[in-house]
Amino acid sequence: MSSGTPVGVLAEVAGSVVILVLLGLALVLGWRRTHGPRTVRVGTAATPSTMRLQRATDLRKVELGPWPVDSPFAPFLRTFARRGIAMRDPVVLARSGGQVVGAYVVDSESEVGGVYGPLEPALRTLLSMQRVPFVFLEERKGQPPGTPAGFVPVDRYDVLRLEPVSARAFESGIVRPMAAADLPGVVQIAQTTYFEAGGGRGLRGGWMDGDVALVAEVAGRIAGFAFATVEDGAALLYGLTVHPQFRGQGLGRELMAGRLSALAAMGVQRAVVEVSPGNPAAHRIAMAAGFVRCGGTVYFSARATDAPDVGWSVA
Repeated sequence: MSSGTPVGVLAEVAGSVVILVLLGLALVLGWRRTHGPRTVRVGTAATPSTMRLQRATDLRKVELGPWPVDSPFAPFLRTFARRGIAMRDPVVLARSGGQVVGAYVVDSESEVGGVYGPLEPALRTLLSMQRVPFVFLEERKGQPPGTPAGFVPVDRYDVLRLEPVSARAFESGIVRPMAAADLPGVVQIAQTTYFEAGGGRGLRGGWMDGDVALVAEVAGRIAGFAFATVEDGAALLYGLTVHPQFRGQGLGRELMAGRLSALAAMGVQRAVVEVSPGNPAAHRIAMAAGFVRCGGTVYFSARATDAPDVGWSVA
Protein backbone atom coordinates (compact mmCIF):
# COMPACT_ATOMS: atom_id res chain seq x y z
CA MET A 1 0.00 0.00 0.00
CA SER A 2 1.27 3.47 -0.86
CA SER A 3 2.50 5.66 1.97
CA GLY A 4 0.83 8.62 0.27
CA THR A 5 4.12 10.52 0.07
CA PRO A 6 5.76 11.43 -3.24
CA VAL A 7 8.61 9.06 -2.40
CA GLY A 8 6.19 6.20 -1.75
CA VAL A 9 4.33 6.81 -5.01
CA LEU A 10 7.58 6.89 -6.96
CA ALA A 11 8.67 3.66 -5.31
CA GLU A 12 5.42 1.96 -6.34
CA VAL A 13 5.75 3.21 -9.92
CA ALA A 14 9.35 2.06 -10.09
CA GLY A 15 8.37 -1.36 -8.76
CA SER A 16 5.62 -1.69 -11.36
CA VAL A 17 8.00 -0.71 -14.14
CA VAL A 18 10.53 -3.31 -13.00
CA ILE A 19 7.83 -6.01 -12.98
CA LEU A 20 6.69 -5.05 -16.49
CA VAL A 21 10.25 -5.06 -17.77
CA LEU A 22 10.89 -8.51 -16.26
CA LEU A 23 7.67 -9.87 -17.75
CA GLY A 24 8.58 -8.45 -21.14
CA LEU A 25 12.05 -9.94 -20.91
CA ALA A 26 10.60 -13.34 -19.99
CA LEU A 27 8.27 -13.18 -23.02
CA VAL A 28 11.12 -12.25 -25.33
CA LEU A 29 13.34 -15.02 -24.00
CA GLY A 30 10.48 -17.54 -24.23
CA TRP A 31 9.79 -16.52 -27.83
CA ARG A 32 13.46 -16.75 -28.71
CA ARG A 33 13.74 -20.19 -27.12
CA THR A 34 10.95 -21.58 -29.33
CA HIS A 35 11.30 -19.40 -32.44
CA GLY A 36 14.95 -18.33 -32.50
CA PRO A 37 17.20 -17.24 -33.89
CA ARG A 38 19.50 -19.51 -31.93
CA THR A 39 23.12 -20.09 -32.84
CA VAL A 40 24.95 -23.40 -32.46
CA ARG A 41 28.70 -23.81 -32.86
CA VAL A 42 29.63 -26.53 -35.35
CA GLY A 43 32.74 -27.58 -37.23
CA THR A 44 36.10 -28.25 -35.62
CA ALA A 45 38.63 -26.24 -33.68
CA ALA A 46 40.62 -25.82 -36.90
CA THR A 47 37.59 -24.85 -39.01
CA PRO A 48 34.91 -23.48 -36.66
CA SER A 49 31.56 -22.36 -37.99
CA THR A 50 28.04 -21.72 -36.76
CA MET A 51 24.55 -22.93 -37.55
CA ARG A 52 21.60 -20.56 -37.17
CA LEU A 53 18.24 -22.04 -36.19
CA GLN A 54 15.03 -20.10 -36.70
CA ARG A 55 11.36 -20.99 -36.94
CA ALA A 56 9.81 -20.21 -40.33
CA THR A 57 6.38 -18.59 -40.16
CA ASP A 58 6.18 -16.78 -43.51
CA LEU A 59 6.87 -18.71 -46.70
CA ARG A 60 7.62 -15.45 -48.52
CA LYS A 61 10.76 -15.21 -46.42
CA VAL A 62 11.88 -18.75 -47.21
CA GLU A 63 14.53 -19.10 -49.92
CA LEU A 64 13.46 -20.16 -53.38
CA GLY A 65 15.17 -22.83 -55.40
CA PRO A 66 16.65 -26.16 -54.26
CA TRP A 67 18.28 -26.29 -50.84
CA PRO A 68 21.74 -27.89 -50.63
CA VAL A 69 20.69 -30.33 -47.92
CA ASP A 70 22.48 -33.65 -47.60
CA SER A 71 19.38 -35.83 -47.38
CA PRO A 72 17.44 -38.19 -49.67
CA PHE A 73 14.43 -36.00 -48.85
CA ALA A 74 16.14 -32.77 -49.97
CA PRO A 75 13.92 -32.15 -53.05
CA PHE A 76 10.81 -32.19 -50.86
CA LEU A 77 11.88 -30.01 -47.93
CA ARG A 78 10.45 -26.81 -49.39
CA THR A 79 7.12 -28.61 -49.79
CA PHE A 80 7.33 -29.89 -46.20
CA ALA A 81 8.04 -26.34 -45.01
CA ARG A 82 5.30 -24.76 -47.09
CA ARG A 83 2.66 -27.22 -45.93
CA GLY A 84 3.81 -26.99 -42.33
CA ILE A 85 3.60 -23.20 -42.36
CA ALA A 86 0.17 -23.32 -44.00
CA MET A 87 -1.07 -25.71 -41.27
CA ARG A 88 0.62 -23.63 -38.52
CA ASP A 89 2.91 -26.52 -37.68
CA PRO A 90 6.37 -25.80 -36.26
CA VAL A 91 9.02 -25.57 -39.00
CA VAL A 92 12.60 -24.74 -37.98
CA LEU A 93 15.20 -24.09 -40.69
CA ALA A 94 18.93 -24.48 -40.11
CA ARG A 95 21.24 -22.17 -42.05
CA SER A 96 25.00 -22.17 -42.39
CA GLY A 97 26.98 -19.89 -44.65
CA GLY A 98 23.75 -18.20 -45.66
CA GLN A 99 22.18 -21.40 -47.05
CA VAL A 100 19.52 -23.77 -45.73
CA VAL A 101 21.35 -26.95 -44.71
CA GLY A 102 18.58 -28.74 -42.82
CA ALA A 103 15.09 -28.60 -41.39
CA TYR A 104 13.08 -29.75 -38.39
CA VAL A 105 9.41 -30.21 -39.28
CA VAL A 106 6.71 -31.20 -36.79
CA ASP A 107 3.31 -32.69 -37.58
CA SER A 108 1.16 -31.30 -34.78
CA GLU A 109 -1.61 -33.85 -35.32
CA SER A 110 0.59 -36.91 -34.83
CA GLU A 111 3.13 -35.10 -32.60
CA VAL A 112 5.96 -36.47 -34.72
CA GLY A 113 9.01 -34.43 -35.64
CA GLY A 114 11.33 -35.10 -38.57
CA VAL A 115 14.93 -33.89 -38.67
CA TYR A 116 16.41 -33.64 -42.17
CA GLY A 117 20.05 -32.97 -42.99
CA PRO A 118 23.31 -33.20 -40.99
CA LEU A 119 21.98 -31.46 -37.90
CA GLU A 120 23.47 -33.69 -35.18
CA PRO A 121 25.43 -30.82 -33.54
CA ALA A 122 22.20 -28.81 -33.25
CA LEU A 123 19.87 -31.68 -32.32
CA ARG A 124 19.57 -30.88 -28.62
CA THR A 125 18.76 -27.23 -29.38
CA LEU A 126 16.29 -28.18 -32.13
CA LEU A 127 14.35 -30.52 -29.87
CA SER A 128 14.23 -27.87 -27.15
CA MET A 129 12.67 -25.39 -29.60
CA GLN A 130 9.70 -27.71 -30.15
CA ARG A 131 9.35 -30.66 -27.82
CA VAL A 132 7.68 -33.77 -29.27
CA PRO A 133 7.09 -37.30 -27.95
CA PHE A 134 8.23 -38.85 -31.25
CA VAL A 135 11.00 -37.95 -33.70
CA PHE A 136 12.56 -39.35 -36.88
CA LEU A 137 16.31 -39.00 -37.44
CA GLU A 138 18.23 -39.91 -40.59
CA GLU A 139 21.18 -42.24 -40.64
CA ARG A 140 24.43 -40.61 -41.79
CA LYS A 141 26.89 -42.37 -44.11
CA GLY A 142 25.25 -45.72 -43.45
CA GLN A 143 25.42 -45.36 -39.67
CA PRO A 144 22.32 -45.12 -37.46
CA PRO A 145 21.85 -41.86 -35.59
CA GLY A 146 22.68 -41.48 -31.93
CA THR A 147 19.77 -41.71 -29.51
CA PRO A 148 18.62 -38.26 -28.31
CA ALA A 149 18.58 -37.72 -24.55
CA GLY A 150 15.25 -38.80 -23.08
CA PHE A 151 14.26 -40.98 -26.08
CA VAL A 152 14.37 -44.67 -26.95
CA PRO A 153 14.53 -46.17 -30.48
CA VAL A 154 11.33 -47.98 -31.42
CA ASP A 155 11.51 -48.65 -35.16
CA ARG A 156 13.74 -48.21 -38.19
CA TYR A 157 12.93 -47.58 -41.83
CA ASP A 158 14.74 -48.14 -45.10
CA VAL A 159 14.82 -45.23 -47.55
CA LEU A 160 14.61 -46.73 -51.05
CA ARG A 161 15.23 -45.06 -54.40
CA LEU A 162 14.19 -45.86 -57.97
CA GLU A 163 15.91 -44.20 -60.92
CA PRO A 164 14.84 -43.89 -63.68
CA VAL A 165 11.07 -44.09 -63.20
CA SER A 166 9.25 -45.96 -65.97
CA ALA A 167 5.67 -46.91 -66.77
CA ARG A 168 4.41 -50.32 -65.67
CA ALA A 169 1.50 -52.49 -66.73
CA PHE A 170 -1.40 -52.31 -64.27
CA GLU A 171 -5.13 -53.08 -64.06
CA SER A 172 -6.73 -49.82 -65.16
CA GLY A 173 -10.12 -51.31 -64.35
CA ILE A 174 -9.11 -51.43 -60.70
CA VAL A 175 -6.57 -48.62 -60.21
CA ARG A 176 -7.63 -45.11 -61.22
CA PRO A 177 -6.90 -41.49 -60.33
CA MET A 178 -8.49 -40.45 -57.06
CA ALA A 179 -11.49 -38.12 -57.17
CA ALA A 180 -12.67 -35.67 -54.52
CA ALA A 181 -15.58 -37.98 -53.70
CA ASP A 182 -13.08 -40.71 -52.79
CA LEU A 183 -11.41 -38.71 -50.01
CA PRO A 184 -13.74 -39.73 -47.15
CA GLY A 185 -13.30 -43.39 -48.04
CA VAL A 186 -9.52 -43.00 -48.23
CA VAL A 187 -9.38 -41.32 -44.82
CA GLN A 188 -11.60 -44.03 -43.35
CA ILE A 189 -9.26 -46.75 -44.63
CA ALA A 190 -6.29 -44.92 -43.09
CA GLN A 191 -8.07 -44.62 -39.75
CA THR A 192 -9.13 -48.28 -39.81
CA THR A 193 -5.68 -49.51 -40.78
CA TYR A 194 -3.61 -47.34 -38.48
CA PHE A 195 -6.12 -47.06 -35.61
CA GLU A 196 -6.09 -43.24 -35.72
CA ALA A 197 -9.56 -41.89 -35.04
CA GLY A 198 -8.46 -38.31 -35.66
CA GLY A 199 -6.05 -39.00 -38.54
CA GLY A 200 -6.31 -37.95 -42.15
CA ARG A 201 -5.00 -34.39 -42.06
CA GLY A 202 -1.86 -35.28 -43.98
CA LEU A 203 -3.81 -37.11 -46.68
CA ARG A 204 -6.31 -34.27 -47.01
CA GLY A 205 -3.51 -31.72 -47.14
CA GLY A 206 -1.59 -33.66 -49.78
CA TRP A 207 -4.70 -34.11 -51.91
CA MET A 208 -5.63 -30.43 -51.73
CA ASP A 209 -2.03 -29.43 -52.51
CA GLY A 210 -2.00 -31.40 -55.74
CA ASP A 211 -0.23 -34.63 -54.84
CA VAL A 212 -0.56 -37.56 -57.21
CA ALA A 213 -3.22 -39.84 -55.74
CA LEU A 214 -4.64 -43.13 -56.95
CA VAL A 215 -7.21 -45.53 -55.54
CA ALA A 216 -7.99 -49.19 -56.05
CA GLU A 217 -11.71 -49.85 -56.44
CA VAL A 218 -13.22 -53.31 -56.05
CA ALA A 219 -16.94 -53.95 -56.55
CA GLY A 220 -17.70 -50.26 -56.11
CA ARG A 221 -15.70 -49.92 -52.87
CA ILE A 222 -12.46 -48.06 -52.30
CA ALA A 223 -10.09 -50.85 -51.30
CA GLY A 224 -6.77 -49.01 -51.19
CA PHE A 225 -4.85 -45.88 -52.12
CA ALA A 226 -1.39 -44.52 -52.88
CA PHE A 227 0.00 -40.95 -52.91
CA ALA A 228 3.13 -39.16 -54.17
CA THR A 229 4.56 -35.66 -53.71
CA VAL A 230 6.34 -34.36 -56.82
CA GLU A 231 9.05 -31.68 -56.67
CA ASP A 232 11.99 -30.82 -58.95
CA GLY A 233 11.65 -33.94 -61.09
CA ALA A 234 11.56 -36.26 -58.09
CA ALA A 235 8.70 -37.99 -56.28
CA LEU A 236 8.27 -38.98 -52.65
CA LEU A 237 5.93 -41.97 -52.47
CA TYR A 238 3.77 -42.38 -49.38
CA GLY A 239 0.52 -43.80 -48.09
CA LEU A 240 0.39 -47.10 -50.00
CA THR A 241 -2.41 -48.77 -48.03
CA VAL A 242 -4.86 -51.59 -48.71
CA HIS A 243 -7.89 -52.18 -46.50
CA PRO A 244 -7.42 -55.35 -44.41
CA GLN A 245 -10.47 -56.98 -46.06
CA PHE A 246 -8.86 -56.73 -49.51
CA ARG A 247 -5.32 -57.84 -48.80
CA GLY A 248 -3.76 -60.81 -50.53
CA GLN A 249 -5.25 -59.87 -53.92
CA GLY A 250 -2.23 -58.05 -55.36
CA LEU A 251 -3.78 -54.59 -54.97
CA GLY A 252 -0.60 -53.17 -53.44
CA ARG A 253 1.41 -54.15 -56.53
CA GLU A 254 -1.27 -52.70 -58.82
CA LEU A 255 -1.29 -49.40 -56.91
CA MET A 256 2.51 -49.20 -57.05
CA ALA A 257 2.53 -49.89 -60.80
CA GLY A 258 -0.25 -47.37 -61.46
CA ARG A 259 1.50 -44.72 -59.37
CA LEU A 260 4.85 -45.20 -61.12
CA SER A 261 3.11 -45.03 -64.51
CA ALA A 262 1.45 -41.73 -63.57
CA LEU A 263 4.78 -40.32 -62.40
CA ALA A 264 6.60 -41.46 -65.54
CA ALA A 265 3.95 -39.69 -67.66
CA MET A 266 4.73 -36.50 -65.71
CA GLY A 267 8.44 -36.77 -66.52
CA VAL A 268 9.54 -37.75 -63.02
CA GLN A 269 13.04 -39.23 -63.10
CA ARG A 270 13.58 -40.35 -59.50
CA ALA A 271 11.30 -41.78 -56.82
CA VAL A 272 11.97 -42.21 -53.11
CA VAL A 273 9.96 -44.21 -50.58
CA GLU A 274 10.38 -44.93 -46.85
CA VAL A 275 9.46 -48.48 -45.82
CA SER A 276 9.75 -50.35 -42.54
CA PRO A 277 11.42 -53.78 -42.77
CA GLY A 278 8.73 -54.71 -40.25
CA ASN A 279 6.20 -54.32 -43.06
CA PRO A 280 7.37 -57.18 -45.33
CA ALA A 281 4.54 -56.80 -47.85
CA ALA A 282 5.34 -53.14 -48.56
CA HIS A 283 9.05 -53.96 -48.63
CA ARG A 284 8.53 -56.74 -51.17
CA ILE A 285 6.40 -54.51 -53.40
CA ALA A 286 9.03 -51.79 -53.47
CA MET A 287 11.94 -54.15 -54.08
CA ALA A 288 10.01 -55.97 -56.84
CA ALA A 289 9.46 -52.60 -58.52
CA GLY A 290 13.22 -52.05 -58.65
CA PHE A 291 13.85 -49.81 -55.64
CA VAL A 292 17.24 -50.02 -53.93
CA ARG A 293 18.27 -48.85 -50.48
CA CYS A 294 19.86 -45.40 -50.35
CA GLY A 295 19.54 -44.54 -46.66
CA GLY A 296 17.51 -45.06 -43.54
CA THR A 297 15.73 -43.39 -40.66
CA VAL A 298 15.16 -44.34 -37.03
CA TYR A 299 11.96 -43.58 -35.13
CA PHE A 300 12.44 -42.54 -31.50
CA SER A 301 9.91 -42.19 -28.69
CA ALA A 302 10.13 -40.23 -25.45
CA ARG A 303 7.92 -42.86 -23.84
CA ALA A 304 9.96 -45.68 -22.35
CA THR A 305 6.98 -48.04 -22.63
CA ASP A 306 7.33 -47.84 -26.44
CA ALA A 307 10.74 -49.54 -26.30
CA PRO A 308 10.89 -52.64 -28.57
CA ASP A 309 11.18 -56.20 -27.34
CA VAL A 310 14.62 -57.53 -26.50
CA GLY A 311 16.49 -58.47 -29.67
CA TRP A 312 15.40 -55.50 -31.74
CA SER A 313 18.34 -53.33 -32.80
CA VAL A 314 18.71 -49.96 -34.50
CA ALA A 315 21.75 -51.24 -36.39
